[in-house]
Amino acid sequence: MEWVDRMKMYKNVCLNVLFCLLTIFFYTCSSSSNSNDKKNEFQCNGGIVRLDQVNDSLHFLKFLRNDSVVSEWRLKYPVYRLDHGDLDGDGKEEIAVGVIKSTRYFKNKGKRLFVFQLNSYDHIRPLWMGSRAGSELIDFRIERDSFPARVITQNVYDARVYPDSITSQNFKGIRFKLGVFGLDFENYVTK
Repeated sequence: MEWVDRMKMYKNVCLNVLFCLLTIFFYTCSSSSNSNDKKNEFQCNGGIVRLDQVNDSLHFLKFLRNDSVVSEWRLKYPVYRLDHGDLDGDGKEEIAVGVIKSTRYFKNKGKRLFVFQLNSYDHIRPLWMGSRAGSELIDFRIERDSFPARVITQNVYDARVYPDSITSQNFKGIRFKLGVFGLDFENYVTK
């Protein structure tokens, strides 16, 4: 009888340890995914815009209201940045997504900038899916302290492209405003 009691006790101990390990595992996974989600989501036009990653080259840009998905846009590319701002001055924020892809005119994969808006039905719609913004793009950010907001790009310096007053020492990037079709050059950003 002693042997049976020891086996029952061993079984209970093993189940308790397993339960504790599973609890720790799920807690760790859920807390790490929540912290990652927070940097890939923001309040926008009365809801939440969120970028969900399925794998390295598949993301979904989603607009949620009351925890329900209102609209989503599939991005079949690696994403390196998500930002937002009122680029056209209409009081509603546009969504800027940096993706890595080739284009019809530029066969090498590179960083590109896509701009989306929420239409009157809160559906995500593309405004501009740019193949290039000046010279080779390194990164971008939305400058929200101007009205309308501006896109500031950090580009690879190319002496053949920029005027003589812009040098590799003082070149910081390019400021664009949202135009009728895509981004319109506004000025160079220098140090």
